[in-house]
Amino acid sequence: AAANQRGGSVPARRAPAGVNRDNMPVGAADRISRDPDSVARAEEAEAEEEAANFDLEAELEKVIGLEAVKEMLRSIQNSLAVQKRRANLGVKDQRTMHMLFLGNPGTGKTTVARLVARMLKSLGVLKTGQLIEVTRKDLIGGHHGETAQLTSDAVKRAVGGVLFIDEAYALRHEGSSDSAGQECVNTLVKESEDHAGEVVIILAGYSKEMATFLSSNSGLTSRFPNVFAFADYTMAEMAKIVVEVTHSKGFSLADSLSGDRLESLVSRLIKPIDIPKGNGRLARNLVERAISRQTDRIFEVIKTAGTVAQGALTMLTEEDFEAPA
Repeated sequence: AAANQRGGSVPARRAPAGVNRDNMPVGAADRISRDPDSVARAEEAEAEEEAANFDLEAELEKVIGLEAVKEMLRSIQNSLAVQKRRANLGVKDQRTMHMLFLGNPGTGKTTVARLVARMLKSLGVLKTGQLIEVTRKDLIGGHHGETAQLTSDAVKRAVGGVLFIDEAYALRHEGSSDSAGQECVNTLVKESEDHAGEVVIILAGYSKEMATFLSSNSGLTSRFPNVFAFADYTMAEMAKIVVEVTHSKGFSLADSLSGDRLESLVSRLIKPIDIPKGNGRLARNLVERAISRQTDRIFEVIKTAGTVAQGALTMLTEEDFEAPA
């Protein structure tokens, strides 16, 4: 069979002995390549290979900031490694893995949730390592009893992986008779206990709102003992995010935009008071606006000169980041 490759290509199924794929009837080779069983086996093999090669430190190097979160992940990995050795001696030392992600928007909570899923699969804690993302609208039903079913179904879809509930504080509206929201919370508490060891549930949201939310059911705090605090980014970290986003979009920064010069630019364009409102999203917005201005600038160059240097097409300058006066 053709070797499996990343990026969405589908491995070819081995043709029957003595059959030359080039001489097969039209469409037959494609049917073999698209055979669902072959595709599923190839995807499973790729996932297993990725889990076997997972390197937490290498992955953490790609994450900007969040030092406290990184230390928590290292601690969990170390703890699980020790637990595995104890289990080999017959010592039962299983602990609840459900988590709370507390922090302002744009601090990388979803990114870390994906990392948690991959890490726990690589350690054998989770079987499949998929990440299922839901919010209140996915869990709250329109009539009595529907919410419990929707919530239970979401947990079951995530079995083998991670259920990530963003803005979890919105599951129950404070100060109102939100019976559906309370039903959702109560069901989550029950499901987190019933499926402990099969799924990891992560509740994410703002620190203040989450503190109020946790008081809505006395069982939440004890069942979600792993608390991650996502700090706001510093200006230096915001500058690194600008570089990362720029490169991810296929662009580069002018040589003059590096180090202190770039950090100074970011500090002028993003007010410290605004960082808690968006964090990394603010940096991404900066880059997107710069690309828009750069596109207009390059168009004018082409209109005037008829041509433009190839490197200039994807280079962002300080002028592109600065808003017109």
